[in-house]
Amino acid sequence: MEISKVEPARYGELVQLISSILTETEAHNAARFTEEVWRWRYVDLPSHDARIYGVFDSDRLAGYYHAPIFDARIGGEPKRFAMVQDVAVDSSLRGQGVFRRLAEFATADLAASDVDLIYTFPNDRSIHTFEKYNEYDKVAPLSTHILPINSKKLIARRVNLWGFEKFGAAAVDATARAFALSPAGGQVITRQRLFSGRVGELFSDYAKSRNFAINRDADYLNWRFGLKPGPEHFVYSCDSPSGEMLAAAVFKLDTLFDAHGLLLMDFAHTPGNENALSALISQVAHGSQAFVGAEVDFVFASGLADFLPSLKRIGFLPVPLRANPRPLNLLARSAASHPGPALFEGENWHVTLADWDVF
Repeated sequence: MEISKVEPARYGELVQLISSILTETEAHNAARFTEEVWRWRYVDLPSHDARIYGVFDSDRLAGYYHAPIFDARIGGEPKRFAMVQDVAVDSSLRGQGVFRRLAEFATADLAASDVDLIYTFPNDRSIHTFEKYNEYDKVAPLSTHILPINSKKLIARRVNLWGFEKFGAAAVDATARAFALSPAGGQVITRQRLFSGRVGELFSDYAKSRNFAINRDADYLNWRFGLKPGPEHFVYSCDSPSGEMLAAAVFKLDTLFDAHGLLLMDFAHTPGNENALSALISQVAHGSQAFVGAEVDFVFASGLADFLPSLKRIGFLPVPLRANPRPLNLLARSAASHPGPALFEGENWHVTLADWDVF
Protein backbone atom coordinates (compact mmCIF):
# COMPACT_ATOMS: atom_id res chain seq x y z
CA MET A 1 0.00 0.00 0.00
CA GLU A 2 1.33 3.42 -0.96
CA ILE A 3 0.38 6.95 0.08
CA SER A 4 1.34 9.86 -2.15
CA LYS A 5 -0.01 12.90 -3.95
CA VAL A 6 -2.59 12.16 -6.64
CA GLU A 7 -1.31 13.03 -10.09
CA PRO A 8 -3.62 14.84 -12.57
CA ALA A 9 -3.73 11.75 -14.79
CA ARG A 10 -5.73 10.00 -12.06
CA TYR A 11 -8.21 12.78 -11.36
CA GLY A 12 -10.96 10.96 -13.27
CA GLU A 13 -10.52 7.87 -11.11
CA LEU A 14 -10.50 10.07 -8.02
CA VAL A 15 -13.81 11.71 -8.95
CA GLN A 16 -15.42 8.29 -9.44
CA LEU A 17 -14.20 7.12 -6.02
CA ILE A 18 -15.51 10.26 -4.30
CA SER A 19 -18.92 9.86 -5.94
CA SER A 20 -19.09 6.21 -4.85
CA ILE A 21 -18.20 6.95 -1.22
CA LEU A 22 -20.55 9.95 -0.98
CA THR A 23 -23.41 7.79 -2.22
CA GLU A 24 -22.52 4.93 0.10
CA THR A 25 -22.37 7.19 3.16
CA GLU A 26 -25.53 9.10 2.14
CA ALA A 27 -23.68 12.40 2.37
CA HIS A 28 -25.72 15.59 2.15
CA ASN A 29 -24.07 16.66 -1.11
CA ALA A 30 -23.94 13.22 -2.78
CA ALA A 31 -26.66 13.92 -5.35
CA ARG A 32 -25.03 17.17 -6.47
CA PHE A 33 -21.46 15.96 -6.71
CA THR A 34 -20.04 15.94 -10.25
CA GLU A 35 -16.64 16.24 -11.87
CA GLU A 36 -17.53 19.85 -12.68
CA VAL A 37 -18.07 20.56 -8.98
CA TRP A 38 -14.79 18.83 -8.08
CA ARG A 39 -12.83 20.84 -10.66
CA TRP A 40 -14.43 24.07 -9.48
CA ARG A 41 -13.37 23.30 -5.92
CA TYR A 42 -9.84 22.01 -6.49
CA VAL A 43 -8.64 23.24 -9.90
CA ASP A 44 -10.38 26.56 -10.53
CA LEU A 45 -10.15 28.03 -7.02
CA PRO A 46 -8.58 31.52 -6.77
CA SER A 47 -5.17 30.27 -5.62
CA HIS A 48 -5.11 27.50 -8.26
CA ASP A 49 -3.41 25.45 -5.55
CA ALA A 50 -4.87 22.36 -3.91
CA ARG A 51 -2.88 19.56 -2.27
CA ILE A 52 -4.52 16.22 -3.05
CA TYR A 53 -3.30 13.00 -1.45
CA GLY A 54 -4.34 9.41 -2.10
CA VAL A 55 -4.07 5.84 -0.85
CA PHE A 56 -3.09 3.31 -3.52
CA ASP A 57 -3.86 -0.35 -2.88
CA SER A 58 -2.09 -2.42 -5.58
CA ASP A 59 -2.28 0.67 -7.78
CA ARG A 60 -6.02 1.01 -7.11
CA LEU A 61 -6.94 4.44 -5.73
CA ALA A 62 -8.68 3.62 -2.45
CA GLY A 63 -8.66 6.80 -0.41
CA TYR A 64 -8.33 10.57 -0.73
CA TYR A 65 -7.50 13.68 1.28
CA HIS A 66 -7.98 17.20 -0.12
CA ALA A 67 -6.51 20.47 1.12
CA PRO A 68 -7.28 23.53 -1.04
CA ILE A 69 -5.12 26.56 -0.27
CA PHE A 70 -6.61 30.01 0.33
CA ASP A 71 -5.10 33.46 0.68
CA ALA A 72 -5.83 34.61 4.21
CA ARG A 73 -4.45 36.70 7.01
CA ILE A 74 -3.51 36.46 10.66
CA GLY A 75 -4.04 39.90 12.14
CA GLY A 76 -2.99 42.22 9.35
CA GLU A 77 -0.38 39.88 7.88
CA PRO A 78 -0.99 37.98 4.61
CA LYS A 79 -0.89 34.20 5.12
CA ARG A 80 -1.90 30.96 3.40
CA PHE A 81 -4.44 28.62 4.98
CA ALA A 82 -5.04 24.99 4.04
CA MET A 83 -8.61 23.85 4.60
CA VAL A 84 -8.83 20.04 4.92
CA GLN A 85 -11.98 18.60 3.34
CA ASP A 86 -13.26 15.66 1.26
CA VAL A 87 -11.40 12.94 3.16
CA ALA A 88 -12.28 9.24 3.12
CA VAL A 89 -11.03 5.72 2.45
CA ASP A 90 -12.76 2.88 0.64
CA SER A 91 -14.96 0.69 2.85
CA SER A 92 -12.65 -2.30 2.26
CA LEU A 93 -9.84 -0.52 4.13
CA ARG A 94 -11.71 1.01 7.04
CA GLY A 95 -10.84 -0.03 10.56
CA GLN A 96 -7.25 -0.85 9.61
CA GLY A 97 -5.56 2.44 10.46
CA VAL A 98 -5.35 3.45 6.79
CA PHE A 99 -7.07 6.80 7.22
CA ARG A 100 -4.74 7.60 10.11
CA ARG A 101 -1.70 6.92 7.91
CA LEU A 102 -3.14 9.02 5.09
CA ALA A 103 -3.86 11.90 7.47
CA GLU A 104 -0.38 11.73 9.00
CA PHE A 105 1.25 11.81 5.54
CA ALA A 106 -0.86 14.76 4.37
CA THR A 107 -0.41 16.71 7.59
CA ALA A 108 3.37 16.29 7.53
CA ASP A 109 3.54 17.38 3.89
CA LEU A 110 1.37 20.45 4.51
CA ALA A 111 3.30 21.43 7.65
CA ALA A 112 6.59 21.26 5.71
CA SER A 113 5.24 23.44 2.89
CA ASP A 114 4.53 27.16 2.53
CA VAL A 115 1.18 26.84 4.34
CA ASP A 116 0.91 28.87 7.54
CA LEU A 117 -2.13 27.29 9.14
CA ILE A 118 -4.38 24.24 8.61
CA TYR A 119 -8.03 24.07 9.66
CA THR A 120 -10.98 21.74 9.15
CA PHE A 121 -14.54 20.84 10.19
CA PRO A 122 -14.37 17.05 10.71
CA ASN A 123 -17.37 14.81 11.24
CA ASP A 124 -17.80 12.48 14.21
CA ARG A 125 -16.07 9.62 12.38
CA SER A 126 -12.79 11.44 11.78
CA ILE A 127 -12.49 14.08 14.51
CA HIS A 128 -10.50 11.80 16.84
CA THR A 129 -7.84 11.21 14.15
CA PHE A 130 -7.26 14.94 13.75
CA GLU A 131 -7.06 15.53 17.49
CA LYS A 132 -5.15 12.42 18.62
CA TYR A 133 -2.74 11.79 15.77
CA ASN A 134 -2.40 15.03 13.76
CA GLU A 135 -1.92 17.57 16.58
CA TYR A 136 -5.07 19.55 15.87
CA ASP A 137 -6.83 21.34 18.71
CA LYS A 138 -10.48 22.27 18.91
CA VAL A 139 -10.98 26.01 18.49
CA ALA A 140 -14.72 26.15 19.12
CA PRO A 141 -18.04 24.71 18.02
CA LEU A 142 -19.75 26.98 15.51
CA SER A 143 -22.84 28.65 16.92
CA THR A 144 -25.99 27.53 15.09
CA HIS A 145 -29.27 29.41 14.72
CA ILE A 146 -32.63 28.61 13.13
CA LEU A 147 -35.58 30.85 12.29
CA PRO A 148 -38.86 28.86 12.03
CA ILE A 149 -41.08 29.98 9.17
CA ASN A 150 -43.32 26.91 8.75
CA SER A 151 -43.11 25.22 12.15
CA LYS A 152 -45.92 22.79 11.35
CA LYS A 153 -43.71 21.11 8.76
CA LEU A 154 -40.65 21.20 11.01
CA ILE A 155 -42.54 19.59 13.88
CA ALA A 156 -43.92 16.95 11.52
CA ARG A 157 -40.33 16.16 10.50
CA ARG A 158 -39.43 15.81 14.18
CA VAL A 159 -37.16 18.83 14.15
CA ASN A 160 -36.49 19.73 17.78
CA LEU A 161 -37.56 23.32 18.45
CA TRP A 162 -36.29 23.00 22.03
CA GLY A 163 -39.63 23.17 23.78
CA PHE A 164 -41.19 25.92 21.70
CA GLU A 165 -43.23 23.36 19.75
CA LYS A 166 -45.43 22.72 22.79
CA PHE A 167 -47.04 26.12 22.18
CA GLY A 168 -48.17 24.99 18.72
CA ALA A 169 -46.82 25.66 15.24
CA ALA A 170 -49.00 28.70 14.67
CA ALA A 171 -47.82 30.33 17.89
CA VAL A 172 -44.16 29.66 17.06
CA ASP A 173 -44.51 31.17 13.60
CA ALA A 174 -46.47 34.16 14.90
CA THR A 175 -43.73 34.81 17.46
CA ALA A 176 -41.06 34.65 14.77
CA ARG A 177 -43.02 37.12 12.60
CA ALA A 178 -43.40 39.45 15.56
CA PHE A 179 -39.61 39.88 15.58
CA ALA A 180 -39.49 40.75 11.87
CA LEU A 181 -37.54 43.92 11.17
CA SER A 182 -37.93 46.39 8.30
CA PRO A 183 -35.18 48.63 6.91
CA ALA A 184 -34.91 52.07 8.46
CA GLY A 185 -36.41 55.03 6.66
CA GLY A 186 -35.25 55.34 3.10
CA GLN A 187 -33.04 52.23 3.12
CA VAL A 188 -33.62 49.86 0.19
CA ILE A 189 -32.82 46.21 -0.44
CA THR A 190 -31.05 45.63 -3.76
CA ARG A 191 -30.22 42.44 -5.65
CA GLN A 192 -26.53 42.18 -6.53
CA ARG A 193 -25.85 40.00 -9.59
CA LEU A 194 -22.07 39.90 -9.19
CA PHE A 195 -19.60 40.73 -6.46
CA SER A 196 -18.59 44.13 -7.75
CA GLY A 197 -15.74 46.07 -6.20
CA ARG A 198 -17.84 47.60 -3.45
CA VAL A 199 -19.47 44.28 -2.48
CA GLY A 200 -16.07 42.63 -2.28
CA GLU A 201 -14.71 45.53 -0.24
CA LEU A 202 -17.62 45.26 2.20
CA PHE A 203 -17.08 41.53 2.84
CA SER A 204 -13.31 41.89 2.93
CA ASP A 205 -13.40 44.74 5.44
CA TYR A 206 -15.94 42.98 7.65
CA ALA A 207 -13.85 39.80 7.88
CA LYS A 208 -10.93 41.90 9.15
CA SER A 209 -12.80 42.47 12.41
CA ARG A 210 -11.29 39.17 13.57
CA ASN A 211 -7.69 37.99 13.43
CA PHE A 212 -8.09 34.69 11.53
CA ALA A 213 -10.02 34.68 8.25
CA ILE A 214 -9.87 33.80 4.57
CA ASN A 215 -9.58 36.84 2.32
CA ARG A 216 -13.13 37.56 1.19
CA ASP A 217 -12.26 39.75 -1.77
CA ALA A 218 -14.17 39.94 -5.05
CA ASP A 219 -12.14 37.13 -6.66
CA TYR A 220 -12.90 34.74 -3.80
CA LEU A 221 -16.58 35.70 -3.55
CA ASN A 222 -17.22 35.43 -7.29
CA TRP A 223 -15.56 32.00 -7.31
CA ARG A 224 -17.32 30.77 -4.17
CA PHE A 225 -20.81 31.96 -5.03
CA GLY A 226 -20.92 33.10 -8.64
CA LEU A 227 -19.02 30.30 -10.37
CA LYS A 228 -20.01 27.28 -8.27
CA PRO A 229 -21.96 24.76 -10.38
CA GLY A 230 -25.40 23.91 -9.09
CA PRO A 231 -28.10 25.87 -7.25
CA GLU A 232 -27.99 29.63 -7.47
CA HIS A 233 -26.77 31.88 -4.69
CA PHE A 234 -28.73 35.06 -4.00
CA VAL A 235 -26.85 38.21 -3.01
CA TYR A 236 -28.73 41.17 -1.55
CA SER A 237 -27.56 44.44 -0.05
CA CYS A 238 -29.20 47.01 2.17
CA ASP A 239 -28.37 50.47 0.86
CA SER A 240 -28.80 53.95 2.33
CA PRO A 241 -30.98 56.54 0.55
CA SER A 242 -27.80 57.98 -0.96
CA GLY A 243 -26.77 54.58 -2.35
CA GLU A 244 -24.13 53.67 0.25
CA MET A 245 -23.96 49.90 0.80
CA LEU A 246 -24.57 49.34 4.51
CA ALA A 247 -24.85 45.55 4.63
CA ALA A 248 -25.01 42.51 2.38
CA ALA A 249 -25.83 38.82 2.69
CA VAL A 250 -25.63 35.68 0.56
CA PHE A 251 -28.45 33.12 0.64
CA LYS A 252 -28.92 29.64 -0.79
CA LEU A 253 -31.91 27.31 -0.97
CA ASP A 254 -31.28 23.81 0.32
CA THR A 255 -33.05 20.85 1.90
CA LEU A 256 -32.27 20.03 5.53
CA PHE A 257 -34.27 17.90 7.97
CA ASP A 258 -36.42 16.92 4.94
CA ALA A 259 -37.68 20.50 4.85
CA HIS A 260 -37.08 23.51 2.60
CA GLY A 261 -34.39 25.69 4.10
CA LEU A 262 -32.79 29.02 3.31
CA LEU A 263 -29.11 29.08 4.28
CA LEU A 264 -27.42 32.29 5.36
CA MET A 265 -24.11 31.55 3.63
CA ASP A 266 -22.21 34.77 4.33
CA PHE A 267 -22.85 38.32 5.52
CA ALA A 268 -21.19 41.65 6.21
CA HIS A 269 -22.02 45.16 7.36
CA THR A 270 -20.24 48.48 7.73
CA PRO A 271 -19.40 49.66 11.27
CA GLY A 272 -22.49 50.55 13.26
CA ASN A 273 -24.94 49.09 10.75
CA GLU A 274 -25.85 45.77 12.39
CA ASN A 275 -29.52 46.77 12.19
CA ALA A 276 -29.30 47.14 8.41
CA LEU A 277 -28.00 43.57 8.14
CA SER A 278 -30.67 42.32 10.56
CA ALA A 279 -33.40 44.02 8.52
CA LEU A 280 -32.02 42.60 5.28
CA ILE A 281 -32.00 39.03 6.62
CA SER A 282 -35.44 39.44 8.17
CA GLN A 283 -37.01 40.75 4.95
CA VAL A 284 -35.54 37.97 2.80
CA ALA A 285 -36.53 35.32 5.37
CA HIS A 286 -40.18 36.36 5.62
CA GLY A 287 -40.48 37.30 1.95
CA SER A 288 -38.55 34.41 0.45
CA GLN A 289 -40.95 33.93 -2.46
CA ALA A 290 -40.24 37.44 -3.70
CA PHE A 291 -36.51 37.38 -2.98
CA VAL A 292 -35.39 33.83 -3.84
CA GLY A 293 -38.39 32.47 -5.72
CA ALA A 294 -39.53 29.86 -3.19
CA GLU A 295 -41.37 29.53 0.10
CA VAL A 296 -39.14 28.15 2.86
CA ASP A 297 -39.81 26.35 6.12
CA PHE A 298 -36.88 27.81 8.05
CA VAL A 299 -33.70 29.88 7.80
CA PHE A 300 -30.41 28.39 8.98
CA ALA A 301 -27.19 30.14 10.02
CA SER A 302 -23.96 28.92 11.59
CA GLY A 303 -20.51 30.33 12.18
CA LEU A 304 -18.15 32.33 14.35
CA ALA A 305 -18.74 36.06 13.88
CA ASP A 306 -19.57 39.12 15.96
CA PHE A 307 -22.97 39.53 14.32
CA LEU A 308 -24.44 36.06 14.91
CA PRO A 309 -25.71 36.63 18.49
CA SER A 310 -27.79 39.50 17.08
CA LEU A 311 -29.95 37.05 15.13
CA LYS A 312 -32.07 36.42 18.23
CA ARG A 313 -33.37 39.98 17.88
CA ILE A 314 -35.14 39.00 14.66
CA GLY A 315 -36.57 35.73 15.98
CA PHE A 316 -33.79 33.18 15.43
CA LEU A 317 -33.49 30.41 18.00
CA PRO A 318 -30.00 29.33 19.09
CA VAL A 319 -29.58 25.58 18.59
CA PRO A 320 -28.11 23.91 21.70
CA LEU A 321 -24.98 21.92 20.89
CA ARG A 322 -26.45 18.73 22.32
CA ALA A 323 -29.52 19.04 20.07
CA ASN A 324 -27.62 19.77 16.85
CA PRO A 325 -27.79 16.75 14.48
CA ARG A 326 -24.56 17.85 12.71
CA PRO A 327 -22.57 20.15 14.98
CA LEU A 328 -19.70 21.93 13.27
CA ASN A 329 -16.46 21.95 15.23
CA LEU A 330 -13.58 24.12 14.05
CA LEU A 331 -10.20 22.42 14.51
CA ALA A 332 -6.87 24.03 13.67
CA ARG A 333 -3.12 23.60 13.95
CA SER A 334 -0.11 25.71 13.12
CA ALA A 335 2.08 24.95 10.15
CA ALA A 336 4.74 27.48 9.07
CA SER A 337 3.42 30.21 11.36
CA HIS A 338 3.10 29.94 15.13
CA PRO A 339 0.35 32.40 16.12
CA GLY A 340 0.23 31.17 19.71
CA PRO A 341 -2.79 30.55 21.95
CA ALA A 342 -4.93 33.12 20.10
CA LEU A 343 -5.32 30.49 17.36
CA PHE A 344 -7.49 28.36 19.64
CA GLU A 345 -9.91 31.06 20.78
CA GLY A 346 -13.14 31.12 18.79
CA GLU A 347 -13.65 34.87 19.21
CA ASN A 348 -10.53 35.43 17.08
CA TRP A 349 -11.97 33.67 14.01
CA HIS A 350 -14.36 34.80 11.29
CA VAL A 351 -16.16 31.73 9.92
CA THR A 352 -19.47 31.36 8.07
CA LEU A 353 -21.15 28.57 6.13
CA ALA A 354 -19.11 29.76 3.15
CA ASP A 355 -16.07 28.12 4.78
CA TRP A 356 -17.70 24.68 4.93
CA ASP A 357 -17.34 22.63 1.75
CA VAL A 358 -20.66 20.78 2.08
CA PHE A 359 -22.67 23.89 1.19
